[in-house]
Amino acid sequence: MLTENTIDLTDIEPVKKLFHNEKIDVYESFLAIDEILFWPENARNILDFDTLIYNKSVGNKTKVKLQDIPEEEILEYLIKQPKMKLGTLKSSIKENGIQIPLIITEDRKLLDGNRRYFASKFLQQDMKHKWNELEQLTKIPVYLVKNKDLDANPKIQRKILAEANFVKDLREPWTPDVKAKMVSEYYFELIAQGYEIPAAFAEIKDVYSVAKSTASDYIKAKQLADEFWEAGDGEQEQLERKRLVEKQFVYFWEFYSKSSKGNTKLDLDDQAGAKKLFFSMVKNNRIKSVDNVRVLIRVKKVNYLWDKLVASSGLDIDGVEILEKEHRSSKVAADKIAAFTNFIEHKFGSDKKPNDNETKLMTDLSKLLEMILGGQK
Repeated sequence: MLTENTIDLTDIEPVKKLFHNEKIDVYESFLAIDEILFWPENARNILDFDTLIYNKSVGNKTKVKLQDIPEEEILEYLIKQPKMKLGTLKSSIKENGIQIPLIITEDRKLLDGNRRYFASKFLQQDMKHKWNELEQLTKIPVYLVKNKDLDANPKIQRKILAEANFVKDLREPWTPDVKAKMVSEYYFELIAQGYEIPAAFAEIKDVYSVAKSTASDYIKAKQLADEFWEAGDGEQEQLERKRLVEKQFVYFWEFYSKSSKGNTKLDLDDQAGAKKLFFSMVKNNRIKSVDNVRVLIRVKKVNYLWDKLVASSGLDIDGVEILEKEHRSSKVAADKIAAFTNFIEHKFGSDKKPNDNETKLMTDLSKLLEMILGGQK
């Protein structure tokens, strides 16, 4: 549907651009920064917007809406977020302009380029009333996409986002938690539409080039992370926990992966116990690396080490890691001795006698064992 914001594309010839293995009609043009509308649903900034809304709503009887907050205040808030790196990007745009076109619907809404947009607004703020003398802000390269094309194929928007944020280049890619959010949301959207599970994972692979195993891990890790932040007491604590998830999502991924698969897999009861301590340690910033997560899971099966870790509420994770390495080393040695003993019993347990070389080796071994055992008395 055409609106007053709709750009007339009549005189622009469409060109085919490849977005994540699919060619899409785009209309190449230039717009001034004030002719572009930012995207409030951008997955990269949703938490920032939610936090700003919460801060503005404190003390109000009704919750503030994002559209009620002046864009200048939104910009000021985002400038202060280190992950956005708007200062660096602003300097680059002032020097070189925007090199990678923004992708915009014909009614001026951003599909990709929120960072470049806000960095340009930051530059506009610096330039004050002279901003319209700067070509970098008055002729921003854009790819325009028709709404009817998006409506005809809902996957197009996801493919545009996948190309822009799953593919490594000079832009800031989505963080793992945002990738997990996008994959998970799309999966459950497909299931709600009646897709069978294999077909849903096939669609995810087509859109995001993510294999089924990786997509499944994204979904499960996000469910674990959601359980963590939803346990927060009230909106403020939930936002604080979401921030922790944003910074430490890889720990949730590692916990799910190591506790659910492979030789460190835990049964459901052990998983529940490990998860309780894991959540507590994340909340209190006591996990500093993925190695800490792996140690927590491994020691769940070693009672004396687990008790020591629980007693310290996770504070002694480094000390427990040292003890756990010693425990594993001792276990490896014990397993090798058991395997060798089993070999000897099977080889010489019958009437078969060792040859001269084997006899000498076992005699030497007997003397070594006598010396070791004698030294323990």
